[in-house]
Amino acid sequence: MHIPEVHDLRWIVNRRRQEWKAWKEEEVPPVFTVRSSFEEAVAMDLLPSMDPIAIKTVLGEMPEVRPELKADIYGLRGAPGVAEGSARVVVSLEQVHEIQPGEILVAPTTSTSWTPAFHLVAGMVVDHGGTLGHSAIVARELAIPAVVNTFVGTAKIKTGQRIRVNGDEGTVYILDS
Repeated sequence: MHIPEVHDLRWIVNRRRQEWKAWKEEEVPPVFTVRSSFEEAVAMDLLPSMDPIAIKTVLGEMPEVRPELKADIYGLRGAPGVAEGSARVVVSLEQVHEIQPGEILVAPTTSTSWTPAFHLVAGMVVDHGGTLGHSAIVARELAIPAVVNTFVGTAKIKTGQRIRVNGDEGTVYILDS
């Protein structure tokens, strides 16, 4: 079959395929910004914008601190249930292969690329993302207890520490130092 030159768009398809392959390898940040950190972008750009949809999408709801629970970390109830185990802090997609069965995943955020690893974990703690975010939705689907939008999980928890994730309360307890 002969394709007239004016209708031969294979060069566009090939160029776009190469761009897509490059994009597929990049980790998508929770927000694009020129600020020095996510927290600075939220404080200086997102919150002053008063855009309720953007705030709900990027931040989710703010965790409710309930001192009577005596938790080490508070977040949102991402998925119900309680899980206890050894923490695995994973800050990039390149580290996902380090997750061992039964560990509790502690991450800044997740994306669809992380989903296969969810089948290994007993629970999840995520710094950024609301109840409608990727982490929470997949955790609910797979019945994995999860606490999301903790803001400090990856800063306070270290790989190997024993922790308890309570997705019913939205709390995380560090059981050893």
